[in-house]
Amino acid sequence: MEASAASMLFCLPLSSPDISPSSQTLKRSLRQRAPSLFDELAAPGDVLPVSSSLRRVVGAGQPHPELRRMSWLMFLFVVLDTSKGLLVSWSAAHSCVALVPIALCAKNVLSIAFGLGLAALLDGMPGVRRCLDIRRSLRVFPVAACFCTAQMAMLFAFRAFNAGSLKIMAQVNLPTMAVLSRLVLGRRYTTQQWAAIALVAAAVTAFMQVRLLYYRPPYFGQEHQAPFRFLGVAGLLCSIFLSCSASILTERFLKLDASERAPFYIQKTNIMLGEVVTSFILTAFYLQTLASSEGGATSCCSWEQVSDRRNLLVVLVWAIHGWMAGIIVKQCSAVVKNLSHILSAAVMYFFPLAFIATPVNNGPVSACALLVLIAIMVWALAPTFREKRPQMHHGVHFEPPQPKNQLSTPFLRKVASSNSCVTDVSEPTADQQGSGFPHMGPVVLGFIMLDAAKPILVSWAHSNKAPDQGFNGVTLILVQTSISTAIGLLVAARPSISLPSLKVQLHPGYRERVYRCLEPMAVGRQLPVSFCLVMSKLCLIMALEKLDAGSVRVLCQSSLPLVGVCGAVLFRRRYSAMQWCSLAGVTVALGCFYYVKHEVKLASCIVGEADHASSCASTSGTVLALSSISFNCLGALLAEKFLKKRGGLLYEQKVQLVSGEVLFNIFLLIIMPFLFTDPAKSSFNNVFERGFFAGWDVRVLICALVWIPSGWTATMLVKEASNVLKVVAQGAASMLTYAFSLTPLVAAAGMKAREPISLPVAVLALSVLFAALTFGLDSVHAGRAPSEDLKREDPPNKAVGSTACGG
Repeated sequence: MEASAASMLFCLPLSSPDISPSSQTLKRSLRQRAPSLFDELAAPGDVLPVSSSLRRVVGAGQPHPELRRMSWLMFLFVVLDTSKGLLVSWSAAHSCVALVPIALCAKNVLSIAFGLGLAALLDGMPGVRRCLDIRRSLRVFPVAACFCTAQMAMLFAFRAFNAGSLKIMAQVNLPTMAVLSRLVLGRRYTTQQWAAIALVAAAVTAFMQVRLLYYRPPYFGQEHQAPFRFLGVAGLLCSIFLSCSASILTERFLKLDASERAPFYIQKTNIMLGEVVTSFILTAFYLQTLASSEGGATSCCSWEQVSDRRNLLVVLVWAIHGWMAGIIVKQCSAVVKNLSHILSAAVMYFFPLAFIATPVNNGPVSACALLVLIAIMVWALAPTFREKRPQMHHGVHFEPPQPKNQLSTPFLRKVASSNSCVTDVSEPTADQQGSGFPHMGPVVLGFIMLDAAKPILVSWAHSNKAPDQGFNGVTLILVQTSISTAIGLLVAARPSISLPSLKVQLHPGYRERVYRCLEPMAVGRQLPVSFCLVMSKLCLIMALEKLDAGSVRVLCQSSLPLVGVCGAVLFRRRYSAMQWCSLAGVTVALGCFYYVKHEVKLASCIVGEADHASSCASTSGTVLALSSISFNCLGALLAEKFLKKRGGLLYEQKVQLVSGEVLFNIFLLIIMPFLFTDPAKSSFNNVFERGFFAGWDVRVLICALVWIPSGWTATMLVKEASNVLKVVAQGAASMLTYAFSLTPLVAAAGMKAREPISLPVAVLALSVLFAALTFGLDSVHAGRAPSEDLKREDPPNKAVGSTACGG
């Protein structure tokens, strides 16, 4: 309650100007309505009801952003950018090869004329002379040359890709720009931004690979037109690199002093002078190359193509778009710019799909395009070094307190002192929170290695065995949980050996410590958690018998959106906008991953009886994996409340958990033979008839022994580690598992590869893992919705995938 009171006290605008009223009328009114504000002896609880109201009164006069103006700018940019892309794409596809570069020159000339007219209208002849200043134009000539060459290279790409696909693939300029800015300008990015950059790169690569998988242009199969396939990709990459280099040069060499700065239209005209010179040089070189080729430059051009009036529309829209893009860069924030490009790319890609019929299967390709747009939104919402996100409470911004000597009223000084005292008591530091395990490095490293090896070992234990010779998964879980229980009790007893007499001595209070581990009430409270964990492990073992380890680990990432939505709905957790976008990215990437993986598998084999059986096994394996994920998510949410809300040492809570698992395993061993009507399956699951260790070998024993420390390290991460560290560790373990499942060592160990190695599938798997990583890295800004009945808040998102798919 004290922490909540301090939070409400902090709602007051301590960093705002002095709120003590200068007007006598206002002062008298405040004394009548809130006398505690001016009473030095008033208790903090007396002023809590008016704190939020004061904050709203003080912020009522603040100017609001010009939303209408920004909305109009975004709307005009989206319309012009979409029109420009579609028109230039049409011109490159339907006009003669010699006409499009000429249209670029005409666009540059029209832009210069517009800039000169605007300068003459606003500044007269001095403005025109500044626009035609040779020294200023030479200074920006490298930037103009890079921009113009990038546009010329993009024209080659328009002959290989449509406008929508080219716009989506061009988003790779975000990671390229980030890397160049870091290397050349020394710009720093946050960890969230680097994760978003990796997600954008993986999503764009996945889009390109999936597009080539489903759609190849007609000339890809024609040998005499084979160079066009390379010219299109080379033109796109060259355009991206040159445009990013031009942006770097603009920041590196064009940081002018205040005396040398000029209005936007003058700077734009100076750059366009360099672009028009570069465009004429490149066009002349291009026409000379066409003239020297077979047939000449005008052999493929007809008079109808040259006299088409639609070419004038292309030039006009292209020129206006250049000015609008400059206005967006000058006037709008980074989020607005990114949002404008996202809307433009979405309209440019999905508008033709909605109104132009095509025989191509655009489902997975469009889903990958949506993944790219989500990744860009994650990048736009990622916090920067300069950005300090305000904390929120009931929709009211918190502001950091000023030093006491800067507070103007006794009330404000009292609020600041009360808040600092309560904050020091109620908010433990990171060191205090992790005091249970001061060195988490070995624990995290051990969890990554063991969690990555666990599904591979289970798949290895299932390999090269006939269906009636396999082992019972319940026996594996029972052995693992029994040994884990024994280890926990051993830790509770804390035996030690005295060297002189070699006698084993137990802890003086070992009876009480062991009783706390096996307390019936405590074990009974966590039985639902134990049931969920047992079922999750059992379904996971059965799924690994039918699916490869890598695909199962990637599918386990679906627990992230599932737990996220359940946490928001059931536990009133709050997530940042970046985290919601990350959850959407995980969902879309997972859908693309499994759809494309299935299509690649079908395309690589001839469908027969064996393939039909394999397809049925894959379907049942997927259902089992999803069941494991569902039980895991429910167990993770319940385990968080059990491990976090209730006191107790880690080994006590762990023993209580695995003790419940032992009870449920024994119960499953007894009832499983009665759950099957097939006599063969009933006999297989009857340990009294078949034997407890039937089907066991060295591989199963190794799997059981590895699962024990994996479960303990997972419990340590859930109990002590931060959410960021936990998500990073799980992502690293998933990447190791998937990478190892693609290596030849899998076949050498006797495990059959369930599907062929495919680059689109591998890149989509990386996209899933990077999307999950961006969710975890932004957890510092998430929280739990305020509630009066909650006296303390847990760290947010601790339950997300806490058991790592049955850990």
